[in-house]
Parts: sequence; C-alpha cells; structure tokens
Amino acid sequence: MHLGPCLNRFLPNEGFIMLTNDTMPTNDTNDDNNSDLRALQADHLARLLTCSNVLVTRYTGTRSVSGPGCYWEAEPIADVSSIRFGDYDLGPTRHHADCPPVSSWTIDTLPDGAMVIIEHTTYSDYSGSTVERSNETAIAEDNKNADWLKSLYGGHGSSGLAIDVRAWLDSLDPEYGDSPLLETIESLEDYPVVDDEAISQLEMELADSDWDCWADSDFRRAVEKSLQIDDVEPNDSATWREFFETTRESVNVYWEAESAVSCHVDVDRVAGAVTIEALRDVATFTEPEPE
Repeated sequence: MHLGPCLNRFLPNEGFIMLTNDTMPTNDTNDDNNSDLRALQADHLARLLTCSNVLVTRYTGTRSVSGPGCYWEAEPIADVSSIRFGDYDLGPTRHHADCPPVSSWTIDTLPDGAMVIIEHTTYSDYSGSTVERSNETAIAEDNKNADWLKSLYGGHGSSGLAIDVRAWLDSLDPEYGDSPLLETIESLEDYPVVDDEAISQLEMELADSDWDCWADSDFRRAVEKSLQIDDVEPNDSATWREFFETTRESVNVYWEAESAVSCHVDVDRVAGAVTIEALRDVATFTEPEPE
C-alpha cells in the first residue's frame, strides 16, 4: 500500500493509524518548546542565584580511583545523594581556577557541580533552631523523589539541604510553570517557616523526648523540694505527665525550644504550684516525721 507523503504505524488491536503531515510535530514546534524551556530555566536560575537566603557554591567532593597506585578524582554531584559540609567552595580557588564567578553563571556557563545550599534548612546540635530543622523536613518530604535535592551532613549533628542546580534546571517543564521549590525558597525571605504545623509537631516531639530525658525526674525533685517531702513516685506515667502539663498551663509556663534538638521548661515554677492535696491524687510520697 503506497501512502505517499503520509506515514503509517501499526498499533496492536487498533489497526493502522494514519499520521499526516498536518499532525506530525514540526521543527518549529520543537524549537518553540526548547525556547520556552530555556526561557524558564534562565528565569529560574537568575531568581535562585539572587535569593538572599541561599549559599551559591560548587561541589568539590572527590572519590578514590581503583587500580595501580592511589589517587583521587573529582566526583560528579549527580553521583551523590548526600554532601559533607565543607565539600564545596565559593568560586575560583587554587583548586578550581576554572570556575567562573557566580555573577557570570547562566544556563550556558553553569560550572560542573554548581549547587545552592538552602540556608533556612541548616542546623546542628549547637546552631540553628526548630525553624531550620522543620524546614528541612518539610522540603525533603515535598521533594522526596527528586534526585537533584541533596542532604547535607557534618559533625555535631550538622544537617541541611542543597540543590544540584543543573539537575534541577533540567527537571523543569514549561507546562507546569514555576517550580514549587523556588516559590518556597523565595517565600522564606518574607517568613522563614515552610510549614507551621511541621514546626509545632517537631516541638511537641522534642518536648516528649526531653520529658523522658530529664524533665520528669527534675519535676519530681522540684516537687519534693517545694513541698518538703521525699520519694515522689507517680501512680502511672501517663497520669503524671498530664498532671504536669495541666499544672504548667495553670501558671502560664511553656515549653520553649532552646535549639534545633532540645526544649526547656521551668519545672521549678510548675512545682511551686503543686499542692499536697493535688499530689495525693497522682502519686505516692513520704512526708517527714513530725518533730
């Protein structure tokens, strides 16, 4: 069967499908799509690089090479899922003199390993707060299948998130418009929290952890000191915790996040509001012998 300028394709159970020149994608269409993508990439790159809450840098990690001798080579950022704090630089150095300054980065001049650290997601045992930690959790959850999102790690519980810029740009699609991640990063310039519910949940989890770690025992000792009694022993742990929280709220004492990994609560003030009568309902204790 001669189809002339038409093409045919056989699809199982459907017979022949005729594709005419009118229905075939044209070079003009492909050029338009490519132009739209490049415009979106250029716009997003410029916006990302000028955000005030990101650190623009370049991955400089290395890996050992097997074989005779022992040497190291540059590791492509695409090959890693996590990056150690410090395995990056800020531009031309004696090791990376070929890296153009950030001010000259475009979609055509983007250097190998170009990455952006989202500063509102970085924290450690000694820096940052529950804001940064909850932001890290929220952004990671929203982009959990994105290979361009890299986790950061380091000493003293250091953690955070970074973007493989080239891979992120390649994932953009003009059909879907602006990147949700870019909109999130830009919004952090006005309000530093990604998800208010996430930070509340984190702080409740930290309060639970600190209660088990130190606040429970400190509260018992504080009650003993305040009421001049000994050996306070709760009837059960759940009722005792509820007693603490109810008393705490009655005197306007609150759990407060001290860092990204811990909370504090003034157990002495809470203990000062406890009466012997109320304590008898939730715990046993030993009263001093009358003189």
